[in-house]
Amino acid sequence: MSWISELFSKEAAVAVSVNPEVGPTVEEVTAERDKVKEELYTLKDEIRDLKQEHKVAEEDIKHMLKMHEDRKDLEIAKIRQEEEAKTATEVAKVKDEYQDKQIAFLRESISSGDERFEKILERLPDVNARLKISS
Repeated sequence: MSWISELFSKEAAVAVSVNPEVGPTVEEVTAERDKVKEELYTLKDEIRDLKQEHKVAEEDIKHMLKMHEDRKDLEIAKIRQEEEAKTATEVAKVKDEYQDKQIAFLRESISSGDERFEKILERLPDVNARLKISS
């Protein structure tokens, strides 16, 4: 570097630091830029982390919802099974009652039929007949 350019760079640095109208130095701007870049990277990392947390939370909610639906389906199936068992028990009870009534009716009918048959036989004359078979 020549002594003139070195002189001008020193003068420019002195002019910037001495003269407030010139504005911030290159180092200050570079430091501010680096700080902003670091903040940008930090914010991008936070966004990525928040997106990941949101995705995990959404999957958890979906999983819990699926578990809740499965639990409700099992409860409904259990209630249906209990109702079917109750209905089957009631139907069997009605069938048994009907069968008992039918058996009682048939026994009564048989006994009354026997009584009528005996009364009919009492009114008929006592006849002993022999059949002769001729050939």
